[in-house]
Amino acid sequence: MARDAVVLQVASPTVIALAGRLGLAAPYGGTPALLIQDRFFAGGATTVRGFRQDRLGPLDARGNPTGGNATAILNLEWRFPIWRWFAGALFVDSGTVTPEISDLNLGAFRTGAGGGLRIKTPVGPIRFDVGYALQPISGESRTQFYVTVGNPF
Repeated sequence: MARDAVVLQVASPTVIALAGRLGLAAPYGGTPALLIQDRFFAGGATTVRGFRQDRLGPLDARGNPTGGNATAILNLEWRFPIWRWFAGALFVDSGTVTPEISDLNLGAFRTGAGGGLRIKTPVGPIRFDVGYALQPISGESRTQFYVTVGNPF
């Protein structure tokens, strides 16, 4: 999977971080499908915030994520200082996971937006984010809360 991130320092110490990921996979040889551990998943604190972990993409009849053969994820985050070791962030994440590569199109993308607080530590930031799904998945909450260590991308 290709993954790239660009960090622009606009006005010190304000940062605009951009990332894009594209993943394409197909079964090898005569195998009918990719093994589930080889499929792509998205949704959660490091991909598309506003959605539960791995819930952005195909689901089975019981509502469990099955992953897909294609994914595309775009992230935009504005990071800014608040006071001493506290910082804030505003973000927009968009992405999709599709069962087949041929299903990948802009209409399949779902977007989440939100904000968060960062506590700067020697090992990286401790993040408290709230994501809001702009196109929610039926039956799921539009709002998700995340507590993690490190930058999302």
